[in-house]
Amino acid sequence: MTAKLLHTEAAGSADPIGAPEFAAIMERLGPFEARPRLAVAVSGGRDSMALAWLLQRWTADRGGELVILTVDHNLRPEAADEAQRTAAFWQARGVAAHILTVTDRAPVSRIEETARNNRWQLLNDWCARHGVLHLLTGHHLNDQAETVLMRLAKSSGPDGLAAMREVSYRNGMRVLRPLLGIGRDRLSATCAVANLPVIDDPTNDDPRFLRAELRRQAATFSNLGLTPERLQASAVEQAAIADTINRDVAAHAVRSAAIDAMGQGSIDWPAFVRVPARHRSAILARMIETVGGRRYPLGREALSRLDVWLDADFERLKGITLGGCQMTPTTQGGALRIIVTREVAAIEVRPIILAARQAVLWDSRFLITAADSDHGKQWHVVPADNAIWRASKPDLPRDLVDMTARLRWSLPAVVEDGQAIGILAPGFMAAQKMLSGWKTVFLPRKPWLRIA
Repeated sequence: MTAKLLHTEAAGSADPIGAPEFAAIMERLGPFEARPRLAVAVSGGRDSMALAWLLQRWTADRGGELVILTVDHNLRPEAADEAQRTAAFWQARGVAAHILTVTDRAPVSRIEETARNNRWQLLNDWCARHGVLHLLTGHHLNDQAETVLMRLAKSSGPDGLAAMREVSYRNGMRVLRPLLGIGRDRLSATCAVANLPVIDDPTNDDPRFLRAELRRQAATFSNLGLTPERLQASAVEQAAIADTINRDVAAHAVRSAAIDAMGQGSIDWPAFVRVPARHRSAILARMIETVGGRRYPLGREALSRLDVWLDADFERLKGITLGGCQMTPTTQGGALRIIVTREVAAIEVRPIILAARQAVLWDSRFLITAADSDHGKQWHVVPADNAIWRASKPDLPRDLVDMTARLRWSLPAVVEDGQAIGILAPGFMAAQKMLSGWKTVFLPRKPWLRIA
């Protein structure tokens, strides 16, 4: 499928977005530096092109700096050329523009999810390397409405139904979505006023994807009263509910649960049973999301299973797998606990290749940075299986050797030329001489005890 390059015509009676209106939105999303330094993800579509145009003026008025980041997902043959054209357009306007390319082979399944994960990884890595704190995206009112409907279809709770937030955080970076209250027609009008060339990506109309089908049915939903404006208002209400729940859950969780630097969760059962019943499954659900490196909250069906499981007395609790995690009751040392570890079978087994000083977020849980090297080395990061543990055992402290098999196998390891050189787990890497210069931090997608 080939994208179309268009110069947008005026969108009926829709008003373009003016500088004062946009400045008021940005004021709400602050604070920013005295001279704001912002990055904006630009696909070449009308939403991100309109946002980039608005931001160019906004940053210039404040003596700031704007950087365009365009991702080539490597999904279509034309994608590289489209990225080049988009970057060239902004460079000609005096804006720095960079193309970030996905080098992995194009996926044959879970295409949307894989593309989204790759995109965020590249954007996050670039901003981290260049010290940019604010990344802006062109998600708009219609995108938000589609997201709410998709979350409804998955029986999401308040966290999920809150959909996209105007301000969110990813690995220390602020993600800003200033257009969430603005419809697609106004973005088209803005592109027309600015005479911006836009690229219509054919995957937006691909019937294989639910979002494309929702887009085609938008008029039907609106006629039924499910307008984008009402769905956005509902998302705002759900966000307020989710924030209240998160604060309550955090207050109770600090007294009964913890997650260590290796990504293992632990619940103190005697303290846990003193928590109000309505918050127990929420605490464990948050732990599962963090330990499992999940992008989205657990759905209602999974939460119902969790409620049923927690209704049992501790003596009758059995191990359960849910949401990419394993929950194991234990009485080790006489203490009644539930241990939460990553489900080994859910870990991506495809080896990740790292070069010197490169960083990667492995299994959406561990941020791993390779050591420096002058020899052009490459390493493979893989799950730590029994063979790797046997090879690494002589260098490891006793408490690590004695840890549970489930935790051991959920950790990353590094392999060079087919030989294991160590386990990449925080807290004890210094004991492995071969890992000098490597860094590993537990940095899951969903932070533990988040307030919002």
